Amino acid sequence: MRRDLFISVILLLTGIPILSAQSRDTLIEIAANPGAGFNYPYFLFIPAECHKKSETYILVEPNNTGVVNDTFSVHENAARNQAKMGPLGNQLSHQLQTPFLVPVFPRPEKQWKIYTHMLDRDAMMVSKGPMKRLDLQLVAMIKNAKEKLQKSGYKINEQILMSGYSSSGVFANRFACLHPELIKAYSAGGINGLLMMPFSKWNEEQLDYPIGTADLKKLTGEDFNFDAFTRIHQFLYMGDNDTNDAVKNDDAYSDKERDLIYTAFGKTMLPDRWFACQLQYKVATHNVQFRTYSGVGHEINEDIMRDLIRFYTAAIKE
Repeated sequence: MRRDLFISVILLLTGIPILSAQSRDTLIEIAANPGAGFNYPYFLFIPAECHKKSETYILVEPNNTGVVNDTFSVHENAARNQAKMGPLGNQLSHQLQTPFLVPVFPRPEKQWKIYTHMLDRDAMMVSKGPMKRLDLQLVAMIKNAKEKLQKSGYKINEQILMSGYSSSGVFANRFACLHPELIKAYSAGGINGLLMMPFSKWNEEQLDYPIGTADLKKLTGEDFNFDAFTRIHQFLYMGDNDTNDAVKNDDAYSDKERDLIYTAFGKTMLPDRWFACQLQYKVATHNVQFRTYSGVGHEINEDIMRDLIRFYTAAIKE
């Protein structure tokens, strides 16, 4: 562990307030608080570059352990590492000088079809227990983090920035459709060449969540906010050598969903499905940028990071 992070964790354990620290990186684990709307903890990383002089945003990246496991500490440790040294959100938080939030959602093994880290349909259908409505739990975490930061003197914008790659990128895209009014800008990469469509039908075929918005009212009690969605700055990207196609997997999609995806957007992830989704998004919103990186697999490289920094910097300035 880096010395500055080690000091911050020790200060937290001894009860010394650290949110005001500006000379070092700070990592805080916020305990689960069902009364505040979240049943799981989250990590809040504040880079040394973040200061209180000007308004900033919270950057949010959903956690992605990469495996199923019923031992919660496995997901907690993975989220901790993602928050303090992850190659995407942590690096962006340094560059953008923003606080960085990572939730600690489980990904169960016994209930393996509930793909929480992708916020799939099974996850959204959980009707009781601690995993109910993880999207709303993340909203509550964001609200809680804003309050803590504001009380410590940080000027936090009401909207957030969001990032994600692979499963967490899929989560980010779906979360943007569910709660578009909360998001200023988000990026999602390595997303199986597939996006959640911001409409309810394709050639008279009903597109239910997570393929489209047809049953959002029934599923969440809220209509899809198309106007708010079109105002989000979006950066969506794939590597042209990416072979990670989660659409083939039973934990990510049902047979019915898979058949519809193949029919509507293509069985071949690249280039067919990816380009078909791009065309649909470009019709829906002008606030979207697409990149397909030559020679890149399921990974994030320096070119991608440079483009992401430019994207978020421009979105913040607008």
